[in-house]
Amino acid sequence: MKRRVTSIVLAVLVPVGISTKLYCGPMAGWVNRYAGDIVSPIFIFFLVLLFMPKLKPLPCAAGVFIFCAAVEFSQLLSTPLLLSIRGNILGRTILGSDFEWPDFIFYVIGIFISVKLYNILKNET
Repeated sequence: MKRRVTSIVLAVLVPVGISTKLYCGPMAGWVNRYAGDIVSPIFIFFLVLLFMPKLKPLPCAAGVFIFCAAVEFSQLLSTPLLLSIRGNILGRTILGSDFEWPDFIFYVIGIFISVKLYNILKNET
């Protein structure tokens, strides 16, 4: 896939991801809590491909899942460094603050969407 296409996908995902935290319409609780768990792995997937364009989608997807799982499990830790990072909105957005098993379901959904979108865009470009 061309880097230009990957860059466009990333540029679209940034405001989408931010909007999941700011949304206040119907089902706002669900959107604020879980929609970012779908968008984040998509963003990470395409960010990895931006820097490693020859990487195949399935190994990329596996790596993204492992990364997301590691971040999720890190939420069980309360080290001074992690607490300091989570002390501001950017750190809390990136690392999260509460461990929740359902997040893993949404990570898988996001990764599935990533691979599907990759295959669609690869065939179109």
